[in-house]
Amino acid sequence: MRSRAKSNLFIFIIIASLLFCGGCDGNNILNQLDETDISYIMKTDLSCFNGEELYIKTPFYPSSDILIRYGNPVYFDGRRLYFFRYSITEAETSEEKAESGNTVTPRTAVIACFDTEKGETELILEEENKKHISYSFAAFKDSFLYYYRAEQDSGGEAVSDAALYRINVDEKKAERIAEASVINGALPKQKGVWAGESLYFEQIAVSDDPTDSALYSYIYSYNTRNGEYKEFKRGIHNLMRYGDKIAYIKDVKVCCCDPSGENETEIYAPDESDNIAFYSNGEKIFYQQFVSDGEKNSVETGYISGGKKKKIGWNIKKDGRFSLMEGETMFLMTVSGGDNIVYDNNHGCFARISLNRENHRGYPAEDSVMFVCYDGVGQNPVFYLYSREKIKGQLPAALNAPKENMLERP
Repeated sequence: MRSRAKSNLFIFIIIASLLFCGGCDGNNILNQLDETDISYIMKTDLSCFNGEELYIKTPFYPSSDILIRYGNPVYFDGRRLYFFRYSITEAETSEEKAESGNTVTPRTAVIACFDTEKGETELILEEENKKHISYSFAAFKDSFLYYYRAEQDSGGEAVSDAALYRINVDEKKAERIAEASVINGALPKQKGVWAGESLYFEQIAVSDDPTDSALYSYIYSYNTRNGEYKEFKRGIHNLMRYGDKIAYIKDVKVCCCDPSGENETEIYAPDESDNIAFYSNGEKIFYQQFVSDGEKNSVETGYISGGKKKKIGWNIKKDGRFSLMEGETMFLMTVSGGDNIVYDNNHGCFARISLNRENHRGYPAEDSVMFVCYDGVGQNPVFYLYSREKIKGQLPAALNAPKENMLERP
């Protein structure tokens, strides 16, 4: 009798565990969800599910003036949403009033963040407005925010100083790393890429040869361990992380190399006539290609596998392209006009994101995407975080996430 009781108990435990975790298999988890249609966005052979069922959706309600005060965010690290605000000097205020009759209020330059765990906005850096100061996001790694900083005597004059900085977001101490190039008053816009112990930054600059006025791409590496900043490569562009390597475009081809710059290999070689762009989620190299059959133009998207294109979507709607493709295991793809889908790298499927707001923009992190939603010009802001796991600062409503959400972690 005791043996039979033990056997029955063992069977009960096995059945219960299978019911609880779906066999602990990703495909079984997806089998428990109803598929949804994204044909209004594009055609695809992959399964698609509602993001509100596949992920945990958490709302955040920041101060009502956060977007008016700081402008649009620049980056989300999975916990903090960062904002950059340029300064307005007294001279710029007087100049604007003289030219247009409008009154502009002087203000300081600010780097701030909205902390999802604390549910509040926090200042990271504030600089006086004796000069016009502006920032451009460069990278984020190990609690350090990297950014380019430009300084002008006033908004309309030439840049007198431009450099790459970093600041520890917890200690709030900024440090200058190196000078940065400025073209037509604009700071570099390309995001840095990390591999090994270093970050890699792309800048456009004039040639070292004084007789050559052409612009060239320069790649610099910054070793986060010993602080060494040096030129890494020239003549490559569109830096992307690719596993533990760095990928980039060289002579139209997609190539990669070790963090040392050695062992360069070719990933993909498109035809010279191809109208194609490349993106990375850290593991895969995605592409978006404009295709013409002589009668109709269309766009397809997918990723590179084994040196060939693997198509996952085509006939993209709206104006026929994705205006945003970035992220990691939750790879955000936004169609011009506002529709959002996520390519889930863990499960090889799509997730449809439904946001019933006038304006919204997604900011992907490693395993989540933060959507900043608002009306008009920054009014009535609300932030929605789509994540695989619960977070410390979520609201009570989010704690009661649907039971069918099987991707949450303990």
